[in-house]
Amino acid sequence: MRKAAVFLIAVFAMMLALAAIVGQSLAIMQRIAHVSSAKGHVELMKARTAEFVPLGPREYVKAGDTIRTGGDGQVILNWVDGTRILVAPNTTLKVLKCQLNRSSKATTSVFRLDVGHLWVRVLEILSGKSKFEIRTPSVTAGVRGTIFSVAVAPDGRTDIQVVDGKVALKTRGKVVEVPAGRWGRVSGGNVTVAELNPATKLQWQHLGDILGPLLELDDLPSGNVLPPPGSQIVISGRTERGAQVTVNGRMVETDSRGRFDVLLTVPSENHMVIEVAATDAKGMTTRRRLELKRQ
Repeated sequence: MRKAAVFLIAVFAMMLALAAIVGQSLAIMQRIAHVSSAKGHVELMKARTAEFVPLGPREYVKAGDTIRTGGDGQVILNWVDGTRILVAPNTTLKVLKCQLNRSSKATTSVFRLDVGHLWVRVLEILSGKSKFEIRTPSVTAGVRGTIFSVAVAPDGRTDIQVVDGKVALKTRGKVVEVPAGRWGRVSGGNVTVAELNPATKLQWQHLGDILGPLLELDDLPSGNVLPPPGSQIVISGRTERGAQVTVNGRMVETDSRGRFDVLLTVPSENHMVIEVAATDAKGMTTRRRLELKRQ
């Protein structure tokens, strides 16, 4: 009788442990990024494969995948929370982990940058349980909601520039924090921190695709050809959640996915300019300009 009771207790304990494991696995949701603005030579090696193939125009990137760009290649990785990574030419980046715990609402994003250059925009201020890291041969860069860049030289030397927020550099048991407006260099275990020079700050101003919110426009059926006067055209696209969109200065509603569309009447002139802008909670703006001409 006692043996039967012990057996039943052991079985019950195993069932509880199994339920906990299954529950945890159901709570973890893998996050994926869609690609945009791909130019030049860009390759993707999917998880559990050993071969790079050309990146498709509607490809998605997830944990275990590796992106590699050639000398003329670049691509932007976009996540639904507004996080974006611009992968520069001659860069190799692997997504080690990218997931959301639905129970705790904590996100975990870990990347490995072997060589090359990244510009990163982490929109959300991460909770204490969340983690966003970029690992290089010489340092781990951890952030809590920021805009920054990471560059890794062939010898492993790592440079970090911080435009907004702060980045914690972890190397050889020590942590050095780099705040906004400064840059850090890690080489041979040594960390140097200094102020960004004016030339570097000016360079950042030309990186609107990373400084401002996501803004993608759908292709027009007529391309850049202006339809007949009095007809209507639909300007549609997508932005990140929480961003405000205007079309020619007029506020446009967005749905829960950031989608928007607006009808415009074609004027009698032979030339039409359409200005679309998306502005995030920090006041950063991304702009797109369309010019249509009548044939």
